[in-house]
Amino acid sequence: MKIILLQHGDAKPENIDPSRPLTEKGQLQAKKAAEFLKRLPSYPDVIMHSGKKRALETAEIICFALGGIKREERSNLGPNDDVQPFLNEILGETRSILVVGHQPFLGKLASALLKTSVPVVDLTNASPLILSRTEDGFVIDTYIKNEYLR
Repeated sequence: MKIILLQHGDAKPENIDPSRPLTEKGQLQAKKAAEFLKRLPSYPDVIMHSGKKRALETAEIICFALGGIKREERSNLGPNDDVQPFLNEILGETRSILVVGHQPFLGKLASALLKTSVPVVDLTNASPLILSRTEDGFVIDTYIKNEYLR
């Protein structure tokens, strides 16, 4: 089982558009992430994303690129939400999951999955962090910043 954590692509500032959709740069970032994910040996079984527009748009771009895999909107993936309820949920999962969300939530979730109290990865826009489940928990499989994706 794998868990892929992905912060949404670059979004418009709140003072420009309060709904904070993706910028053109953010759309390109999401497409680059999607192309990277298409090259993996297997796709996630489900994309879980927050209801915020920037996360939804990122999830839709990736969903389309991966052939329409199932998407599930979650109310507990906001930037400042407590990670424990979502952590409890995904620890019981057997499916591979792509989580599209926000910082600092994703950083805290990564630390919890890796059983560390310190941030281990500086997650940036549309940069996939792939964690693999082992007998002892999760380990980092891959992390690549979006700017290095082709």
